[in-house]
Amino acid sequence: MKKCLFAGTFDPPTVGHKAVVERALKVFDEVIVAIMINPEKQQTFTVAEREKLLEKTFSSPRVKIISSSGTVAALICLLYTSPSPRDRSL
Repeated sequence: MKKCLFAGTFDPPTVGHKAVVERALKVFDEVIVAIMINPEKQQTFTVAEREKLLEKTFSSPRVKIISSSGTVAALICLLYTSPSPRDRSL
């Protein structure tokens, strides 16, 4: 299964965001839309409001909406790494 991660603040979600996800769905089996939380920025919408807006925008079961307050690199590690079979022998 091919997956991709689309990270941003999505404050608010735009037609451009929708276009990117729609294009990604043509290439990937699943698109994870990650709302990145930056406490140093003034946000227009709360995370919960942005989640609801994105859920309304993307009704496909192939689009997953998540949120994260860490870095994108840390999020990728959490989402895409798993223990390797060779680690079991350590």
